[in-house]
This record gives sequence, C-alpha cells and structure tokens, in this order.
Amino acid sequence: MSSEEKQLKQEYQQFKQDPGVIPPKTLSLHIKTELQKDLNPGVGATLGRTLALHAVSGALTLAVCPQFGLGPIGGGKGLMGFVEAYGHVACGLFCGGIFMSLTAILAPLWLGPSMRRVLARNPLAMAGALTLTSLGVLLFISFMIGGGIPHLHPEFVLAWIGAAMAVAYGLVFLPRFQ
Repeated sequence: MSSEEKQLKQEYQQFKQDPGVIPPKTLSLHIKTELQKDLNPGVGATLGRTLALHAVSGALTLAVCPQFGLGPIGGGKGLMGFVEAYGHVACGLFCGGIFMSLTAILAPLWLGPSMRRVLARNPLAMAGALTLTSLGVLLFISFMIGGGIPHLHPEFVLAWIGAAMAVAYGLVFLPRFQ
C-alpha cells in the first residue's frame, strides 16, 4: 500500500469517527418527509401529474386529429379524413388510440419511477380514470363550443373508449416502464 493510500485510509477512518455537525431535528424530519413523498407518491398526486401531461399531449393531438368536433388546427378533417370511410367503429378506434398515443409515449419520460410504480399497481383504474376523464372533458368542451356533439354514435364512443383504454393500459401503465 502506497503512502498516499495509507493517508486516504487514515483520513477516512477519522471521518467515520468524527460525528461532525448534527443538523437540527426539524431539518432532518423535513428531509425525511420529502424523501418519503418522492419515493411513495399518492395515487392522487400521480393521477394529477398524469392528467396534466395528458391535457397537454391531448391538446397537441387535437391539432392533427379532431375528437368529437374539436380540432384540427386550420379546419378540415385532419387524420380523420383517412379513416372515416371505414365506418364509425374504425374511426372510434383510430381516434381513441391517437388521442392517448402521445401521453403513452411521453409518460415514461415525464413520470418518475415511483409514479410509474403507482400506475402499475392500479393499471385498469388509472387507465379508466384517464380515459373517462378525457371523454367527459372532450364532450363537455365540444358541447360548450359547438352547441352539440358530433360523432356521438354508440359504436363510435364504445370503440373510442376501448382504443383509449387499450393504449393507456398497454403503453403507459404496464410494469415494464418501472
């Protein structure tokens, strides 16, 4: 062992024995509380952060694909023009999937590992909450802006819900993103 290594080992032993300055208990408690919140976020905080991400990503998808009469920017049918010829079910599947897709792509980047664990513990409940909240908001805004809700056919709505749930569950809430 070289003299430099011996000196480092001696300094380390002194460091281990010296208690140093002990922080105030209030500071230690505050740090412990913050760490526990970060490592074990609540379902409400996780869902809130996921909904915030989805509000932004959902609004961005409306720029290219209308949902219940909302969008796209510049008018027209956007991506829906390619799908509507295949019927209400195909259109609902496509629209629901597209609406959730950007959230599914960004969620693993936006949410930390602890929040992804919370989502993975309750995948169906979280996917259902995200899907039904999205549907409710879209229908409400569409009604408020346009005075009616286009594409409110049962087969379209059920297909939209099914595709949105599948994308939300399959890509966002599976444990593989932990």
